[in-house]
Amino acid sequence: MRTIAHPGPETGPRVEAVPCRAAPCDITLPADRPLTEAVAAGFAAAGFTAGFLRLRDLPMARLDYVIPAPSPDGAHAAWYSATFEGGAGRITDAALHLGRRDGAPFIHCHGAWEAAGPGRGHLLGDAARLARPCTVPALGLSGARFETAHDRETRFPLFAPRPVSGADEGDPAVLCRLRPNIDIADGVREAAQMHGLGAARVDGIGSLIGARFADGSAVGSYATEMWITDGTVAGGEAPLDVTMIGLDGEAGQGRLSGANLVCVTCELLLRAA
Repeated sequence: MRTIAHPGPETGPRVEAVPCRAAPCDITLPADRPLTEAVAAGFAAAGFTAGFLRLRDLPMARLDYVIPAPSPDGAHAAWYSATFEGGAGRITDAALHLGRRDGAPFIHCHGAWEAAGPGRGHLLGDAARLARPCTVPALGLSGARFETAHDRETRFPLFAPRPVSGADEGDPAVLCRLRPNIDIADGVREAAQMHGLGAARVDGIGSLIGARFADGSAVGSYATEMWITDGTVAGGEAPLDVTMIGLDGEAGQGRLSGANLVCVTCELLLRAA
């Protein structure tokens, strides 16, 4: 089983999970500001400071993104490529969390898009912009949200779940972060068990040390950006379908099979089914 060595000491529990509520809602994303601000405004109008979005078939005026790359100086286990300036196009499928960073709204988004050509990766929310206002289905969170803090182990600023006060509405849910070198399915099962979710939908994004799929295909890259396209946990099983991009643009998608370990982080929302 392949693991990854990060520059800092192993820190904290490998599964961090905070109970919360997830309320389905429709939010409107304005087109006159960067995507981070648009998402924050849409959730705020619905009464939420945090939430999860799955974006499909969304017209974009600008698509700037990065993909995984080797660390240029050894200060991290992996890094980011130079920015791909995608120009105008369309998000075909993406997932994002809205949380807080340095006291301000912040999004973390992985997905796939069509611009000058097909692309996948980590969307830069402060640069990307919608082509027109769009109303999209969303999950607004109360009771917990992701907040960015410096992570000693990976030396990245990373989202971690934190309890917050607020309205208690929506379905029982768990907001969780998985640390490096834990199997993602094991982490999902542990998070669900910690907070009594017998069956749940699983959404989120993260980074895996490559991947093995049920159809026999694999991604060999030691650093990837991925998002869950379909995921559940019930009865001790956690089938997870993902799409990903790795170093040098190595791509893969399908149902994970066997052990698939976290590279840097996985940020997940489990919602009672």
